[in-house]
Amino acid sequence: MCNCLYSIGLAIARRLGQDGAHVVISSRQQAKVDEALATLKSENLSVSGMVCHVARDDHRKLLVNKVNASRDKQSNERLILVLNK
Repeated sequence: MCNCLYSIGLAIARRLGQDGAHVVISSRQQAKVDEALATLKSENLSVSGMVCHVARDDHRKLLVNKVNASRDKQSNERLILVLNK
């Protein structure tokens, strides 16, 4: 999830987590990532996050690598990308 730190984005991340997904969140600002992680982790949801400015190629590649690293390659899980502006 990109820019999922307020209202609808946070609600989407929360619901995906409640439904059993591991949610990877991102924002351009570390403080916002930390705040969202604290909120979602306090609800015992599986979540990780990182800074990502989607206009930067290097940031996008790091985000994709983080998502791939968090996946269970043996399962039949679905990947969902939510870009929330």
